[in-house]
Amino acid sequence: MGSSNLPDDVEQFMNFIGQNVVASGGFVFEERQLIKTEMEYERGRWLHVHPTALRDKCVAIGLSDAEATEVVGWLGKIREGKHLRPHRARRDHRYQWPGSN
Repeated sequence: MGSSNLPDDVEQFMNFIGQNVVASGGFVFEERQLIKTEMEYERGRWLHVHPTALRDKCVAIGLSDAEATEVVGWLGKIREGKHLRPHRARRDHRYQWPGSN
């Protein structure tokens, strides 16, 4: 587990999102779609994530309370077995998870 009680790989991913949020000046379309894409296609990485830990990390990387609530809502949908349906223009933009090729 990382310092935020998230699995290390998810914490690294959220840190990457945080860097993008800072660089783009906010939680824009691209970051939203990347999170949704990774939650949809990498479900196994997210099923063990505790919602409170994810919320805390979202706030720590600069998301507002409303944005953190949105991300935690996506996690809830994944945990319920629902689909997130990321925007079709972004489905192929994937994060390179540590240890994956």
